[in-house]
Amino acid sequence: MHQHPCRPAACGARSFAWNPDSPFTEIQLPGGKFRGFSASATTYAIDGTTPSDMSGAARPVLPPAPRGQPGESGEWIVHVERSGKGVLGWVHDETGDAPGQGLKSMSLTVSDDDGLSWRRLGQIITGTEPIIEGRITGEGDCTAVDGHDGYYYAYCLRNRDHGNIVARAPTDHPGPGNWKKYFRPKEFPGMWPGPPLSALDPGRSAQYFQELMSKLDATGVTLAGLELENDAYNLHTYPWGDHPGDKASAIHRMRRPRALVDPICVPGGKPCWITEWGFAYAGNTCSASEEKDRALVVQEMMGDFAELAREGRLTGLIYYSWTGDVQFDVERCGGLTESGKRALSPL
Repeated sequence: MHQHPCRPAACGARSFAWNPDSPFTEIQLPGGKFRGFSASATTYAIDGTTPSDMSGAARPVLPPAPRGQPGESGEWIVHVERSGKGVLGWVHDETGDAPGQGLKSMSLTVSDDDGLSWRRLGQIITGTEPIIEGRITGEGDCTAVDGHDGYYYAYCLRNRDHGNIVARAPTDHPGPGNWKKYFRPKEFPGMWPGPPLSALDPGRSAQYFQELMSKLDATGVTLAGLELENDAYNLHTYPWGDHPGDKASAIHRMRRPRALVDPICVPGGKPCWITEWGFAYAGNTCSASEEKDRALVVQEMMGDFAELAREGRLTGLIYYSWTGDVQFDVERCGGLTESGKRALSPL
């Protein structure tokens, strides 16, 4: 099995009338050629002579499910694996789609003719929410892998809080009813269930990341689930940094995290953690004026986050510094930047 993060046209093929919007996954055929799968509500099969040459005709092989069934709005095959004499397909399902609305889930399908036709086996991963008018709900957008340890693993998006989950099933019984999610500490004995990096509690933050690093393998892949399910909602926000110091811009800047936090994180209820936020630099030069502007918007946002913390809506905060990335790294020009100092300071 091969999987590419590009669309077929970017992998050596011509453009298609439909818009591919899923991971591109493929298998090798018995004759030595390759068959790839890409989708936009309907899944298509595309043949090529090499993994990067998908120049064959696009043939529809998996349409949306019948009306009233999961996947009625579309079925996207996002991963394929050979299993015995057949091919398994992991399918991202969407149901009840309307503008700004839809329910995501995952199902499993099997093919006996190398992916030219598929037989639906049923749903394997679902969320806890139903179809809700005006909202996107559910769990899906998964990528999958054979762990070569007796299990298939699926890494998915939980839409209600933009969190990530991991689930697995035995490779000899991967059908519906055999998938288990691993994001609760009881399923990972010894995993510390505290909050992520937070100026609200620096001591626990250090313990969290020490525990996290112990769960990484040599390639930096997380081997254990992180507890983000029971304690708080996990949100990301990257506000725009235009017009530092301008009051109108500051108001608009705060509306973005407010729009994420206010509807779901209520005082006295389940709070939020902002597990990614930050501002990008325009370039890689040591510009004093740019640093001054960036420090100003960081300080401004810290004040906004402090207000959310006082309201009881926010209990965790990570400023996401992409080490080695000149646009997001807070270690620049020989030391910790002023904006970095402000982002790491207590609220």
